[in-house]
Amino acid sequence: MKCKKCNTEVPVGSRFCPGCGYEIDSVGGYPRRNDNKMTSGILIGVLVTVVVVLCIAVVYILLRPSEKEAASVSPEKTEVSQATEAASKDVQKDTVVVEKRIIVEQQVKETPVKPSPNYTEGVGVWPFTSTRKLTYSDVAGLTAWELKIMRNEIYARHGYIFKTAEMKDYFRRQPWYSPVSSSVRLSKTEEYNVAFIKRYE
Repeated sequence: MKCKKCNTEVPVGSRFCPGCGYEIDSVGGYPRRNDNKMTSGILIGVLVTVVVVLCIAVVYILLRPSEKEAASVSPEKTEVSQATEAASKDVQKDTVVVEKRIIVEQQVKETPVKPSPNYTEGVGVWPFTSTRKLTYSDVAGLTAWELKIMRNEIYARHGYIFKTAEMKDYFRRQPWYSPVSSSVRLSKTEEYNVAFIKRYE
């Protein structure tokens, strides 16, 4: 029988290969597995794992604050967290106050200007242009001429005297139109709507 490791002829009944010295398995000449080496490898692995776990435990114990330190730190943390919560509540109160102030200011701004003496309410094709802010759906699909009339209707309700012939002719035919002044005051909503309509004309 030959040693499968070094190909040396091994005499029958020999336990070791004369060429390489390995212990020979009686079946087929394969070098026998050295169970001692395998066992020692497992033992070394276990020992290394145990040492690593112990090292981690020692480091954790050394770095962990003692109970006294923890007790002395926790009140500070509590004070800091309480201060943070108080500051957060103050900010929320301030935010609410600011929001209320903004709402009041917007309401003041939206309060219509005292209309011109000759202001006629609720007349025209688009009377809502003097009472609420327009949206895209209000102007979508209108022609340039319709947008022009819509915009100038705002002025006409205040009795504005138009300068162009086409506007004079159009509004002269409206039974509610009463031209009285070439200078009229619009409300904030009306000013917004005039600018809004111009964007789409």
